[in-house]
Amino acid sequence: MHIQIDSSSVLAFNISLVKQQQYLEALDRYKSLLNENSDLLATILIDLYKVLSTQHDNVHIRLIIVELYIKCNFFDDACIELEDMYQIDPSFSQTYFLIGKIYNKIKNTSFTCSFFQNAFDQGIRDSTIIDLLPTIYLDNQDIQSSINFFESLIKEETSYPHYNKALAELYRQMSCFEKSLSVYNNLIESHPQYLKDACLLCESILEAHPRLVFVREKLVLFYIKDCVPQKALFHVDSLKSINMSSFDSIHALFQSLLTIFSSDSDCIYSYIDFLISHECFTESLPEFEKLLPHVHLHQSFISSHIDRILDVNPHHAGIIFFSIKLYTGLQHFSKAFSIMLELLESHDSSELYDDIKSLCLSIWDKVDLEKDSLCYCIAFILYKQDKLMDALNYCNQASTENLNLIQLKGSILLAQEKSQEAQLYLTKHLKQFPYEKDLHLLAQKVHLHHAQIQHSQTSFNKLHDIFYYLLRRKIPHAIERSQQITADNSLYLSSQLLLTRSLIEDHNYFQALELLNHLIPFLKEKDPSFLSFTFFLQSICFYHTFQFDKASDSLSHIQGIDVAHSFCSSFQGILHSIPLSLNKGSAMTGLIQLHSDSIQLCAIQNTEEKTILSQGSIAMSFGLNHNNKGAEFCIKKNLISAESEFNIAIQLDPSLSISYANLGLLRALHSDFDQAEQLLDQGLSLSDSPDIYSCNKGLMYYLKGDFKNACGAFQHAIKCNPHNLHAQFNLAILYFIQNNVLLCFQYLQKLRPYGFFFIPIQQLFHYLEKDTFSLEYWINIKEHYEFETFIK
Repeated sequence: MHIQIDSSSVLAFNISLVKQQQYLEALDRYKSLLNENSDLLATILIDLYKVLSTQHDNVHIRLIIVELYIKCNFFDDACIELEDMYQIDPSFSQTYFLIGKIYNKIKNTSFTCSFFQNAFDQGIRDSTIIDLLPTIYLDNQDIQSSINFFESLIKEETSYPHYNKALAELYRQMSCFEKSLSVYNNLIESHPQYLKDACLLCESILEAHPRLVFVREKLVLFYIKDCVPQKALFHVDSLKSINMSSFDSIHALFQSLLTIFSSDSDCIYSYIDFLISHECFTESLPEFEKLLPHVHLHQSFISSHIDRILDVNPHHAGIIFFSIKLYTGLQHFSKAFSIMLELLESHDSSELYDDIKSLCLSIWDKVDLEKDSLCYCIAFILYKQDKLMDALNYCNQASTENLNLIQLKGSILLAQEKSQEAQLYLTKHLKQFPYEKDLHLLAQKVHLHHAQIQHSQTSFNKLHDIFYYLLRRKIPHAIERSQQITADNSLYLSSQLLLTRSLIEDHNYFQALELLNHLIPFLKEKDPSFLSFTFFLQSICFYHTFQFDKASDSLSHIQGIDVAHSFCSSFQGILHSIPLSLNKGSAMTGLIQLHSDSIQLCAIQNTEEKTILSQGSIAMSFGLNHNNKGAEFCIKKNLISAESEFNIAIQLDPSLSISYANLGLLRALHSDFDQAEQLLDQGLSLSDSPDIYSCNKGLMYYLKGDFKNACGAFQHAIKCNPHNLHAQFNLAILYFIQNNVLLCFQYLQKLRPYGFFFIPIQQLFHYLEKDTFSLEYWINIKEHYEFETFIK
């Protein structure tokens, strides 16, 4: 009786745990109770089923029941309950775990396979199913069902790569080699770490079937991708030897091999031998050229194979021109020096330099007409070997100074830290070659080096510190130095003007406006002479913060001070060519940053504002506010929030065209060019004002490296809106990048009268200007720039 009372109380307590949803504790207690007295199972089940009668869909109670059935080996009853659990909640993971548990005990293959396959077909991807079902199929020699299972899995987005590996192995077991290789081929496109497994699979197939050409060809490609050139080459040579693969197939394999391992001598040797055996002499020339950088290492091979070619075709011009020694022996110095220059420009090898220098010196007395080329070659080698004085001497021995020699001499002077002499030298020759981009870039490099020397000599001068950091585009340093000058310092006013400019160069327009709000009243009281300049800076800041009406007001203040201000009226004209409103949304574009290969986001007036005049009424847009917030976030350099706002704007108002232009530009900045183009095209289809879309598309093409289409897009933007200064600036920079320097200068000259881009233009050509370490240079807008003197 005492035992019955204890059992009853325990059962009552356990069922109370179930009712309190403490299922795991209840299950543990039931199992312990059954360990002591298995005869209590019926009583326990009655209690549980009573509760279940009021909670029919409670899978947790059913789980307890199943666990108890399994514990007492009532597997059929457990399976019945599990089927009910599946019907109630197919996603309940414990159902499949328990079925697997039963299978491991009694191997009820038919029920388990049927149950799991049905669940799998219904989209259930429980780990127990995925792990156990194919294993059961294989245990029962049902490979095809296992294949079907993995075929279904790999088609899903959440598929794991090892599923493909398992599928490939199954196909191999069934001798479906093409399918097996196809699976691996698809797998390594996204998971290259499985290349070694793919190679091992192919090797295992070839051990049993060595004449399967398609397997060997695929193995070559796998080894190439796995960066194992010697094994790839072994199998290419095997294909050559078994003579079962076509010329085109082997040629394609060599092309793939040498695209990756272009300097691997064994691969080059084998390819040249293959080409010569098929009398493809011209095709072998590029491969011979790859051996030139270390010609002494390949001399025997080159000599023997050139002899083979010349035995068949002794007049083959390409092979004759291959060897520099052959050229010099024939006194074809022009060709010899042409190849020397190519080698010197494309290879940085001290051994190669010594060989060519020795050759040049050995023919010094034999050369007359080509002496300048000879001087350049020797000077170039000496420069690369840091023998700068000797290099300069050879430059000076040249009778004429061509562009290459000028650039080399400028580089030598710079390396000698004779920056002032280099500056004078390049300034002189820029007048001779004003439209050569590389010469301009070298001049800029020299200028910055000279600025560094000047800075080191005047480091005690606080303003010179700021000038130097502005020149070097180290804007945070310039800001820090400006802020260190206190109000009681005589340089305070100058520092505040420079701080304003620094903030603008840092594209921190809101902070610049705050500073100007304090600075302008101060200037009115202390020094009105700088008011026009500060109001102009203020107008630029207002423009870049989409406050176009305030930008106009700032320009009006200038006209009140100086009615003849040269830039004010021009900028006003551009500003008022479009309504100053934001009813069609704030628009974003960007400026190409030449010296950082990047895009700087900036504001632009939305030309769609013009359409309001013809429409007569303004339709309310629910997305407008989000678009404008996104544009403001762009200016504040918070691109993540900006993109979110633009997406919301489009969701709320799919007809708000400017949001597509803004979002498209951001996607381009993230290199998502397909979506960027789609967004820009979609926005353009909704707009009657295409210039901003074309401008942003030009920026997208620039980021892609497609300069031709970028130029076309900017030109189209200018054609649609001749007042689009941003497109004109970007087109100018693109022309410079493409070495069309004259057109660059001409476009920038057209922009100069507006003053709007005076800072970006000045940033481009500091090296051409004088007195860059003077205050006047930095706090005035120039009427003319030095680059304009090159325009003829």
